[in-house]
Amino acid sequence: MDIYFERKEEVLLFCKILLENGCKDKIGIQQKRSHRIALEIEPSSYPKKNIARVLARVFIQERERQWIREIIQDCYYFEDKEEVAHIEEVCHSILKGQYEKNFFNHSSHEEYITSLFLERWQEERSFLFESFLRFRLQDYKKELIELVGVSIEDYKREQEYQTFIHSLRHFIGTQDSKLNYVNFHIKEPELIYEKNGKLVDTMKLEEWVRNLPLYLFNVNEGDHLLASLLAMNPEKIEIFSDDPSEPKLLTVINIFQERVSILPASSFPFLKKNIKS
Repeated sequence: MDIYFERKEEVLLFCKILLENGCKDKIGIQQKRSHRIALEIEPSSYPKKNIARVLARVFIQERERQWIREIIQDCYYFEDKEEVAHIEEVCHSILKGQYEKNFFNHSSHEEYITSLFLERWQEERSFLFESFLRFRLQDYKKELIELVGVSIEDYKREQEYQTFIHSLRHFIGTQDSKLNYVNFHIKEPELIYEKNGKLVDTMKLEEWVRNLPLYLFNVNEGDHLLASLLAMNPEKIEIFSDDPSEPKLLTVINIFQERVSILPASSFPFLKKNIKS
């Protein structure tokens, strides 16, 4: 089986991955006049599926990154290097399943690319890597364009969220604290307690919230917890929860940062009968 590459770095990466995966056979390498580099591999000792997996890894590590960068710049017209790098990072996170699992409806990104190589690989002994990418992966490139679009939307949402957090952090830094300390249990966030176990006065709290310019920060008055904490602007907040990754809690943590302590839900000192562990 002969495999042809046009880039030396891809040849080196291909051979490196083969060796890392236990290939002990000799690999013949020839530089052709056409500027192609030919690798000769014995198919009986290294099955086509394994070769396809190695080719997929070469593609992912070398070409896919280049394609994604080009799509960001040429299709979506991003020029700022920092923005491009952030969007690339989101793309790779999605491909790894960290944002959206099974973006390509496959068990994993690498498995999907491997299947593309196997599906379109003809029975001939020769395989031209460059031609395969140019002519057989164009549908996949269209999928990458869609992926980049999704990544840009995620990036923009993250930018808006960071601006939102930054503006609120700046705001609370300019306001006086109404209370030094409050706490609440994640299962009843509408019940906010002072240190002595007394509930924060509802009428006072409603008045503080009404006097807060929530509209300036796109904070919904219906978000009782966030609106209340912003209005009280406490020096210390203790949250009793076993899941600090809950979205509403993350927002509170990001805004108040060093003021927040997360404690086990079971250690809540003012446990109500309707709060179950």
